[in-house]
Amino acid sequence: MTLWGHTETVRSVAFSPDGTVLASGGETVRLWDAKTGSHRATFEEGEYADSLAFSPDGATLASSVFTFVQHRYVTTVQLWNVATGKHKTTFNLLRFNEDKYTYNYPDWSSVIDFSPDGSTLAIAGSRSSIQLWDAEIGEYRRTLRGHTAPVTFLAFSPDGMTLASGSWDGTILLWEMASLPLTRIHITQRLKEVPPIGEQFQLSIHVADGRNVSGYQFTVNFDAAALRYSSSRNGDYLLGEVSAAQPVINQDSVVLAAHSAAGASSGNGELATIYFEVTARTASTLTLSDVVFTDSEGKQSFPLTGRGWLGEPAPLPGDVNNDRQVDTQDLEVVASRLGQPGHGNRADVNEDGVVDIADLVWITREIQSASSSTD
Repeated sequence: MTLWGHTETVRSVAFSPDGTVLASGGETVRLWDAKTGSHRATFEEGEYADSLAFSPDGATLASSVFTFVQHRYVTTVQLWNVATGKHKTTFNLLRFNEDKYTYNYPDWSSVIDFSPDGSTLAIAGSRSSIQLWDAEIGEYRRTLRGHTAPVTFLAFSPDGMTLASGSWDGTILLWEMASLPLTRIHITQRLKEVPPIGEQFQLSIHVADGRNVSGYQFTVNFDAAALRYSSSRNGDYLLGEVSAAQPVINQDSVVLAAHSAAGASSGNGELATIYFEVTARTASTLTLSDVVFTDSEGKQSFPLTGRGWLGEPAPLPGDVNNDRQVDTQDLEVVASRLGQPGHGNRADVNEDGVVDIADLVWITREIQSASSSTD
């Protein structure tokens, strides 16, 4: 059986966990029926996919691409809904000065793998480090450093406790995931449509990979022009009878705290549910800050945090790579697409029908304006 459809080099393939779907990456990402070979879907928003990985439940496909743009190496990761073919989110690997560049190695590419529980994406691109990202919300978690050359493969052990990485430096490193501080707290409810003014809705605050947690305190920040805090209740994560402090309510934030004397909890669960009233039908972002966990001995720890949103975030003019900010990475994307048609192309920021120098100038002015406003 031969599958036809790609017009350029096929760089990666991956089977879904149940073996029914085959994904292929080239100039686009394509899905095929693994039994009949029939074409199922094409992800038109994709770039050249160096690496593909299905989530353990087969619901999400991750694609990564490594490119050289304006004298910099950029690794971009996209997440796709397999059932609907819709794009879920896009993020670029972060760049750190302490990471080693990879000028002297051929065939640069990116590699990616899901943890067995589907919660974490391990990704390696143009440098010697590995980045761990939250696979559910597409947020950065941690960087692993140890290799001295590009990483060429990644693989989680079946129990998810160990990550193996191989590199051009001739070594294989084993990373003990249990020893990494990956406990995280995030807002899981994300409403794509803002409820009518005056109605209430609820948001859940969840902890993932918690370890020996007997108490918490955190602040939920919200847009006071769109929302008003109503009430909250403790979740089922803490053990036994829980003592919850009176919420500290401010105009645009609320502080919640609770403690259990019955022992400590580990794993995943709901910390609290918060109820808000809608005062304006506008999209807004909710964030967590000042998060502190305490264990059964009273020792404090500081988990990683995620955010949530109410309604689809309004498009940010000039945010070509869709990371919710306008910066030099957007310039790099535009530069890589110079001369392309503008229809449906985010790089055509001034919407004049073609990606050209005017778009570079437009983004440069936005960056300078943002910089001057913060000085």
